[in-house]
Amino acid sequence: MTTKTKLHSRNQHSRGYDFELLTAQTPELEAFTIQSLAGQATIDFQDVQAVRMLNRALLKAHYDIDF
Repeated sequence: MTTKTKLHSRNQHSRGYDFELLTAQTPELEAFTIQSLAGQATIDFQDVQAVRMLNRALLKAHYDIDF
C-alpha cells in the first residue's frame, strides 16, 4: 500500500482505508467494495451511495457512532 504524501501528516488514512476492518464493522459496505487496478479493495468515489456507506463505516469503526 502506498502512502499518500499530499494528506496531512497525522491523517490516519494516509496509507488507505482498512476495508477488512470497515466491512467487519459495517457489512453493508461490502456491496460497494470493488478491486482497484492494483488489486486493493476500494470504492467508486463518484458513487454517492458508496461514499456515504464508507463514511458510515468510518464513523462506526473509529468513533463508535452508529446511526
